Amino acid sequence: MANKGLTVRQKKMLQLGVAALKPHRVNKAAWKRWDDTREDRKSDKYIYLVRCNGYYKIGTSYSPYSRLNGMITSTPYDLQLVYATKLKDAVYMEHLIHNVLWKAKWVRGEWYSPDKKDFKRLTKFLNYVQGISYGDK
Repeated sequence: MANKGLTVRQKKMLQLGVAALKPHRVNKAAWKRWDDTREDRKSDKYIYLVRCNGYYKIGTSYSPYSRLNGMITSTPYDLQLVYATKLKDAVYMEHLIHNVLWKAKWVRGEWYSPDKKDFKRLTKFLNYVQGISYGDK
């Protein structure tokens, strides 16, 4: 797998992600398009998972509960915030999950259909990254 054009941080996240959820393949074009110089991508945000009828939405927000309340008004189905953690690179991690880790589980938009094993693996991975982001581990 070629890592040309990636920053050291992107290479580390790629290694962590691929190791956490093998055997998914990496979308190299998605990594080349990534621009990690934008300030909103560097600030602390929450990465969250919302469940609706067995599907999961992955997103970022400064306030996951406010985001959930906004989503509730646009759907007749019950939504549940099942996971949220604050990360320094939340937008970057969201990109990694959408385009690498859960790409095979994509349904539509930002909605995915992972099995329980995928969900547990992802939350374990995000907790690990959260520890790295804030120097806990």
